Amino acid sequence: MKATKTFLCVAAATALALVLALSAGCHPYVPTGLVFTSASGPMAVTANAEGSKEGRATARGVLGLVSWGDAGTAAACRAAGISRVRTVDVEELNIIGVYYSYTTVVTGE
Repeated sequence: MKATKTFLCVAAATALALVLALSAGCHPYVPTGLVFTSASGPMAVTANAEGSKEGRATARGVLGLVSWGDAGTAAACRAAGISRVRTVDVEELNIIGVYYSYTTVVTGE
């Protein structure tokens, strides 16, 4: 009986640790919440002059089963006609892992 309780406690702690580790995210640019994330943060800044254009590129996913879109820097540059990048930022939205979006925001000329 005691061995069964010990095993169940260890199994529950291991499962909880695994769930937290996998669902908390590991993106280094913005904090990621377990239940909800809506955050933005910097990725890069260049020495190029400040620009008046802003391009966005987004990739989305649902339930970790399907995803679509191009959130690359090149796609964001194409969207705004940017040839000289000044800054690159990221925006993340995650709702309980059911819906997820990742947007790259590029400024420049």
